[in-house]
Amino acid sequence: MLKLLKSDFYKLSKTKSFFICLCILLCLAVGYIFLSHYSYQFVSSEPHPGASELVAETFSANSLIFSSIVVSLFVACEFGFGTMKNIASKGFGRTEIYLSKLIVSCVVSTVFLLAYSLASVATGSILWGFGSVGAGYWQEICQIIGLEALLNLAFTSVFVFFAALVRQSGGAIAINICLLSFASTMVQMGQMLLHYLFKVEWDISQYLISSNIVVISQGNLNQETILRGLLVGVAYFVVTTLAGVWLFHKRDIK
Repeated sequence: MLKLLKSDFYKLSKTKSFFICLCILLCLAVGYIFLSHYSYQFVSSEPHPGASELVAETFSANSLIFSSIVVSLFVACEFGFGTMKNIASKGFGRTEIYLSKLIVSCVVSTVFLLAYSLASVATGSILWGFGSVGAGYWQEICQIIGLEALLNLAFTSVFVFFAALVRQSGGAIAINICLLSFASTMVQMGQMLLHYLFKVEWDISQYLISSNIVVISQGNLNQETILRGLLVGVAYFVVTTLAGVWLFHKRDIK
C-alpha cells in the first residue's frame, strides 16, 4: 500500500493539470476578494468589517470544480493509458489500488480547499484587516472547517467512483461537473414531481452534499445541521467507497 501511495503521489507531482488548476484557483480567490473590495466601496461608506467574515464562506464549493477535473483526470487516465493493468499485474490488490487513488484524490481536494480559503482570507486581511471576533468565533469556525472538509471528502469519493466507473477522462469530467452543477436542480424537479403525482412532501435536497455545504458555510450551525452534515458526509464517503471497491473487483482491467 505504501509503495502504491508513493507511486501515486509521484504521478500527481508530474500531473500538469494539478498545478494549472491550483494556480487558476488561487488567482480566482485573490481576484474575487479584490472585486468584493471595490464593490463594497461603491455600496458603503463604512469600512469593511474584516476578513474574519470570509473564513466560513470560503470553505464552500468554490474549489470543488477544480477538484473534480484533477481527480477525474488522475483516476481515469490510468485506464486510458493502460497503466492500471500494469499496476494490477505487479501483485497489488484491487482494494489497495482503489484506496490509494482515493487517498491521493482526497489530498488533492483538501489542498484545493485550504488553498482557496487561505488565499481569500490572506488577501482580505491585507485589504481590510482581520477584524474583531466574538468569544465563540473560533469554536464555530473549527466546527465549520471540520464539517466542510468532511463534505469535501465525500464529494471527492463520488468523483473517484464515477472516474473509475466511466474510465475515460473526458466522460468522467463531464459527469462529475454535471453532478456539481445540476444535481440540486434535478432533485428539486424530482420533489416537485413527487408532490404533483403522489402529494408527497419530502425535502430530499437536505440530504445532498452540496446543500449541506451551503448551509454550513453560511454559519447556520445548530445540533440538527451539524448532525445532518456529519451523517451525510460519512454516508456518501462510505457508500461510494464500498461501491467503488466492489465495482473495481467486478470489472475487467483492460
